[in-house]
Amino acid sequence: MSYGVKIWGPNGELWMDSNTITWNLVGWYEIPANYAISGSWPQLSGAEFIALQIPLEVPEVQGYTYEKTVSVSGSTVSVWGGNQDAAVVVLCR
Repeated sequence: MSYGVKIWGPNGELWMDSNTITWNLVGWYEIPANYAISGSWPQLSGAEFIALQIPLEVPEVQGYTYEKTVSVSGSTVSVWGGNQDAAVVVLCR
């Protein structure tokens, strides 16, 4: 006997199966230009983490824009630098 959730599309295709590994949102940050931030999830150590950066400003054509540096080490995500506002979404599986 198996347990889990399966979600089927209108044409009978399998959209989601809880028996497969999925990425889950564990945190997000909205970081102003030139700021740094760090977050850690020790209760999820051993999980795989990724962080996605989303720029929140549209740079001027003549201006220089530098994205933030995003580092993932174990269950810790660090973000620093960059002269533009950005959002960072943290996922794990």
